[in-house]
Amino acid sequence: MGFVSLYTAFSGLQASQAGIDTALDTVLQGLTRLGAVGRQIGITQGRHLDEVNAVRSQLSQIEDVDRAEAVLELQMQQTAYETALAAFGRASRPSLVDFLR
Repeated sequence: MGFVSLYTAFSGLQASQAGIDTALDTVLQGLTRLGAVGRQIGITQGRHLDEVNAVRSQLSQIEDVDRAEAVLELQMQQTAYETALAAFGRASRPSLVDFLR
């Protein structure tokens, strides 16, 4: 092998190395973009999770208020019913005058 063929082989290797460097730069740029998009997805996912938790908390508060109101309303109706029964019981008791008739 002569000097010319070694020089040609060396030049070919340099050209191949330049192509590999360009390809590597392209891959690294792609990885950088992928990392940035992954970071944005992570941020968005965190925000979404925060929103879901906030909505669940609000829904829980609304449902708890409705349950408390329902229990209070039921207790008020029960008290009114018991009061009405007691009043009817007192009014319908026979008195001594009724007994003597």
